[in-house]
Amino acid sequence: PSVIATDGLKHPAYFLSCTSLVNTGLSALSFAIIAEFLAIVMMFFHLATLIDLNPLAKNGTYTTLGKAISVLVWLVLSVGFLVVCCLGISAFYSTYSCDNPFIPTIKIAEHFDWTWGYPI
Repeated sequence: PSVIATDGLKHPAYFLSCTSLVNTGLSALSFAIIAEFLAIVMMFFHLATLIDLNPLAKNGTYTTLGKAISVLVWLVLSVGFLVVCCLGISAFYSTYSCDNPFIPTIKIAEHFDWTWGYPI
């Protein structure tokens, strides 16, 4: 009852006390939040250019500074996507040590099939 009252079974990583697994998930989440923010910024940047409200674009054509900002944002998004993919692959195949006497270590690849993440 105390585990249910404190929501200890909400996520198995907290229940198993796998802090490195939790930190991996939190880092992936932080990269996702950064990507979401940059995607929204880029959407408004392109929208402002299309309706000629962007001060970094003249008549729908980007200036040098506008192109540099666009390339920088797209570069950050592309590299961030690559980092998150590598983070997911490494999280899937890593062995995590847990502070739990019942399950001292866990390897995600031993419990899930890789193709479950893909739609069929």
